[in-house]
Amino acid sequence: MRLSRRKALGTLTAGIVSLSGCNSADDTDDGDGSSSIDERDGDGGEDPVDDDGGGAPAADDEVAGFDAEGYGIEFDRVVNAVDDLGMDPTGEEPIDDALDDAIETGTRIEFPPGDYTVTEEPPTKPARSTSRLGLVGLGESQRDVQFHFPTAGEREDGFWFVNQAGGEDVLLANFSIQLSDDLETSVSIRLDTNDNGIAEDLEWLGFIPAQIQSKGSLLRMNVSSRNGATTDGVNVVRRVTMGRQGSYMGGHAADTGTTPGSTFMRHTPNHVGELRLEDVHFEQCGHNAVRSMNNPGVVTVKGGYFLNCDVSTLRFQGGGHPTKTSLIEGVHIEQDHSKLNRTAGTEPHEAMGILVDSYEGHSGLVIRDCDIEYKDVSVATENAGALWGIIRCTNTGASNPGGFTVENCRIRNDTRAQTFWIQSTNDGVEGPPGVKLKDLDVTITADRQARGSVCAIMDGRDGSSVSNCCIQAPNGNFHGITVNGCSDVVVEDSNINVNGFAISMIDSDGDTRNISVNESCDDTTVE
Repeated sequence: MRLSRRKALGTLTAGIVSLSGCNSADDTDDGDGSSSIDERDGDGGEDPVDDDGGGAPAADDEVAGFDAEGYGIEFDRVVNAVDDLGMDPTGEEPIDDALDDAIETGTRIEFPPGDYTVTEEPPTKPARSTSRLGLVGLGESQRDVQFHFPTAGEREDGFWFVNQAGGEDVLLANFSIQLSDDLETSVSIRLDTNDNGIAEDLEWLGFIPAQIQSKGSLLRMNVSSRNGATTDGVNVVRRVTMGRQGSYMGGHAADTGTTPGSTFMRHTPNHVGELRLEDVHFEQCGHNAVRSMNNPGVVTVKGGYFLNCDVSTLRFQGGGHPTKTSLIEGVHIEQDHSKLNRTAGTEPHEAMGILVDSYEGHSGLVIRDCDIEYKDVSVATENAGALWGIIRCTNTGASNPGGFTVENCRIRNDTRAQTFWIQSTNDGVEGPPGVKLKDLDVTITADRQARGSVCAIMDGRDGSSVSNCCIQAPNGNFHGITVNGCSDVVVEDSNINVNGFAISMIDSDGDTRNISVNESCDDTTVE
């Protein structure tokens, strides 16, 4: 029988636990203001965009022969974009009229490998609400079918390729959106279906420009009550790739006074159902890679790779759904500025990992089975608003999130980014305010933590707990767990190896038990 390191922690005898009375530094603001940017500089000497991409491998770069069946959608007709609709796969002639005429309920349009030119946006007032619709590429890879938008760069507010508000059973699959290398073209998809909207094996190629040049986000998939959706609705994003060929990284407007980069996915206040993200590859987002913190809906993220996202990687709340709570499970988050690709002269700033945030006071977010690595954030360290932290629960501005859980995760931090920063509660929190940290492996090699401890838990987070955790941070003069102004706190069955105090309780009450301060938390094998 093999006894895991986490199980072994529960058998440790209690070590010496030290208490202190030092205070944490003041909080910083992260408001949502935005303003225009005066100019954009090219990097100079960068290679132009090519179809092979760059950086780390995508979650699933190739799709071995796309099968459009099996999505639970009954199509009345299937048409070939070239043979049946006369679309030009060479990109010389626009497909606008043929595409507009073909979109109707019950139709799946299949695109053979090629390049297709789109020059006009779909209707917006009102947007389409077509049901049982499919736009599907027939190539072996999503890059075999590419849509090009030569007029999009002229627009100052982005370009809609798909603009769907309502309806259900809509499939977008196995194609790419080519943004080009002009640093200005921004193309978005709005797939706000009421249920069973599916975006699968899509990729945004080319350079992703600043937020001010976009529609607010590159992909929107709200289950929106405004369109008649209910809490039963579920939309799915599967193996979608963004950012592998560079993006604008402007930092948060509250820190820099300029526009940030483009948000990849963002929810509106009317989102009431569930969005599921599976095995996405989101790289070098210059804003929030996924943002959902002002609505009653939920977001589920399972698997996926998030590299060098800035301002934040995942900005989430628990949600107010009657039967579900938001979940982040099995994701790999990495910050490594040695892997930055094209930035057009801009730089990352905040290098944020997971930001627990809610304008609604929602509690209950679960972060589980994740692998978080902070290897190098050197490009951001001297910039305005630098290093907002790896896992942070914020209270700035209108933010008032409740409690959340982090469990069975591995965190390695080779940088000075704050590892856990749990800010105090604001009025209006719904549900328990405490944070639960359990079954965590935390290794820090840096010599500094901005909050003076590996984990800073601030006022009002009553009922917080740390259990069965391994914290190894032997190189700096800072504490392990600092709790300030909280009641009913429990820290137990954990090994906390730091040069400061293992646990610091300031104006707080609770219980500490079975705490060790050993140099190792290695697995123990029982024969």
